[in-house]
Amino acid sequence: MSNNFPISDVVQILVQDPYLVRHKDEFAELLGIDAATRGTLKKLCNFDIETSRAYFTRLLEDWVGPLGKEATLTKLHDVLETGKFRTVADQLKQLDCFLWKEKLSKNGLDIPCRTKWYVERTQEEQKILHYKNIENGIIIHGQDGIGKTQLVLKTFNSTSKPLLVYHFLRGDSIINLRESLEKYARLVGCPTKKGGMEKSLSELFKSVCRKMYGKDLVTVIDGLNILGDDGNELRQEIKKVIECCSTLDRPKPFLVITTLRTDLIPKDVDTFSWGYLELFVFTDEEAETFVRQKLFNENSTDIKQLNKELGNYPIAINQAVETIKRINYAKLETYSIKTYLSEYRRLGSSITMESEEIGVPKSMVTIAKMIISQLNNAEGPDGILAVQILELLAFIDGDGISRENLENISKHWQGFDSNKVKNSVDLLYKYSFISRKDSGTIFIHRVVQNVLQFYLRRLHATENTEKLRLLDFFTKLPPEFIKSSQSRLGHLARMWTIFSRRYLNIGHPHLHGIANQIYFAYGKFGLFSQAKSFIFEQSEIFANQLGDENVNTLKIQKSCGIAMRNLGKYIQAEKIFKDVHAQQEGLLGNKHPETLDTEHWIVSMYWRRKMNNNEAETVIKDLINKCREVGETEIEMKATQVLAFILADNDDTRGSFDKLLEVWEWRRDKFGDNHSHTVAALHNLAHSKYQLRQYNEAFQDFSNILEKFIESRTPADTLKSEYWKIMCESKMIGFVGNVGCDLPNCVRKLEQLYEKQKKLGFDKNHPDILRTLESIKVIEKQLNVADQPRQDSVDNPSSSVPAPQSRPVLVNVRTSQTPRDEDTVSCCWKMLCCCCTRKTTRYGNARRLSTSSQAQLIQ
Repeated sequence: MSNNFPISDVVQILVQDPYLVRHKDEFAELLGIDAATRGTLKKLCNFDIETSRAYFTRLLEDWVGPLGKEATLTKLHDVLETGKFRTVADQLKQLDCFLWKEKLSKNGLDIPCRTKWYVERTQEEQKILHYKNIENGIIIHGQDGIGKTQLVLKTFNSTSKPLLVYHFLRGDSIINLRESLEKYARLVGCPTKKGGMEKSLSELFKSVCRKMYGKDLVTVIDGLNILGDDGNELRQEIKKVIECCSTLDRPKPFLVITTLRTDLIPKDVDTFSWGYLELFVFTDEEAETFVRQKLFNENSTDIKQLNKELGNYPIAINQAVETIKRINYAKLETYSIKTYLSEYRRLGSSITMESEEIGVPKSMVTIAKMIISQLNNAEGPDGILAVQILELLAFIDGDGISRENLENISKHWQGFDSNKVKNSVDLLYKYSFISRKDSGTIFIHRVVQNVLQFYLRRLHATENTEKLRLLDFFTKLPPEFIKSSQSRLGHLARMWTIFSRRYLNIGHPHLHGIANQIYFAYGKFGLFSQAKSFIFEQSEIFANQLGDENVNTLKIQKSCGIAMRNLGKYIQAEKIFKDVHAQQEGLLGNKHPETLDTEHWIVSMYWRRKMNNNEAETVIKDLINKCREVGETEIEMKATQVLAFILADNDDTRGSFDKLLEVWEWRRDKFGDNHSHTVAALHNLAHSKYQLRQYNEAFQDFSNILEKFIESRTPADTLKSEYWKIMCESKMIGFVGNVGCDLPNCVRKLEQLYEKQKKLGFDKNHPDILRTLESIKVIEKQLNVADQPRQDSVDNPSSSVPAPQSRPVLVNVRTSQTPRDEDTVSCCWKMLCCCCTRKTTRYGNARRLSTSSQAQLIQ
């Protein structure tokens, strides 16, 4: 398997240490390099930089090779410390932390966006660093919009400690907290399950900390406000995480929590080793410093008046300053604080706030009203589109949506040109409505969202603005948008969840299919765990809002069964399908297409579970007859496909092939060659040829799929075809036209396929992953068997087996003397070709080919 050990980076450190270079032989011995190899390598080194570099490169390659993925910088650091090479060990530790920081940055974990606004809060920074040296963690609390997250970012970004690694977890809900922690766990190589069950948050946190042992680890749980329905569960999990911090070995991780609350930790938790920091709005001096560094021509009196009107509230002052700067630039004239305050007071006087709306700052509502007016009236078409985008951003998950997403939907949304989205997003950034990363990801602050929601509801008093905006979005959502990328799919799933929780029963049943579209898109990306979490949550939402016996609820519940089937939980899947089927029979009748389709899934589970295939065959044939009676040919073909799989298990491979051929021909005539259903049928047909040992034809079919129909296949399906193509190659050793193929090459290809499957996001227990690993083991076992030397081949140098450069090939011609036992021939060929790729002393393995079997072989 591949290893990403940074040999060149490590060598660069090693050759710079004169003491290590002088004692290189001692270092090689510590690495476990044998004496003969050490002697050979020693001759390479003349103590100059270039030969030392070659020496250490070869040394590390020999050390990394046998260890594989167990060769890590931490392991090498421990070796160096054992040998008293402490200086180099410390440098490796710094390199390890630097590479981790780079990896976190490249993988786009939940590091919040740095905003444009910030005031030096030196004392607060020093307090955080002081607590870090003596405590297990710190809770930073205070109202929204005063810069808690930005203070944490600045503190750990500017620290001079090279070994410090920090990461952020989203604390706004237990789902997002788990998702961000699992993402981080996968990145550092921690399993997220134990015994097939998901680890608890505290167990997962503990695993990550132990994996990162030796690093100066800071974990930030950002926005842990414990609101909503999952508050009690989240509170208990946080309690366990806090307790973990005191039990882990030193160096302990430092936990930082940002929150609105002061009662975050339950009273029964020991908080002796915890620090507290309350963050307030700007002081008068901080507020004046902030404004002065952006509007340096303004006088002190006007600045103080502006800050007083805005209550020294950081996020409000920032928006006001950015608005003044933008209007100055746009109008090419002086737009002063005085002018701004005059308009601010005029608009503010028309806004009344009810007592229940007191949590929304009036100053921010007034600023929003001013900026939206400016966008609509003074910024042209880009400004109008900016307001439309803003109305959508007000109601979706504000923690990261890409500009590319907005561009993809804008052409379906209000008829705007997608090419204009960049200009409109730039305007929102200049008015400080949003922040953004270099990657193009857009963020909107919770306070800004709350203010916009309040403003829009007031603006459209007789309408539900949230419902209208989200409904408009999903009504015009292009289907390809759902399937286009994993990150886009995640954002879309969160948006739909917001919509479905509140507005599922608004009278647009055609929208209910979006939940299933999102679910199936997750599955096609191989993200089966996320797919399961999403669709089970949707099942609960649909049942609560539409009722258990609603047709659309049953569709979602059927998808829950498919989710369990994809995870290999066939017993649970079958139970769900049977429950759905029973309700569908009562609501729709036993011959309705939905009912028949669910019945097909039930029989499919019989086959998956390898139950009584004779019984399953009878049931599926009855289903096929029912489909024919009502003219449901498409479901009939799905059922026929399951029948084919059952026949293959009953050793009727020819009958199975005929059924799959029937399915493929029907789908080709119905949908065309390029349709995904047709290509899926072609894949099944090719696999049937593989089962019939027609490896050459199967190989050609799989090659055809991968070359001509790649656009019709999902990434997961493509890898399935790639797998079976490799397996065909492993069976075709020695066939005409495949002279260059050998089993070791098949192993390499399967290892590459395994890496692709992991990158796709497959869980380690996914059936495709397990099948690939099992095939690697089987072929390696064949190679090891063929590798055992035979005494007679050593004693008999006149073996008639051809030399490697003249490999035999198989001719598909039979004679009357040729046996028809294809298993025997296949086995003989494997043995022969394995040996042909190895030492000549092993040719005896192939000499045992019977005379009749050799009749099929020619040179």
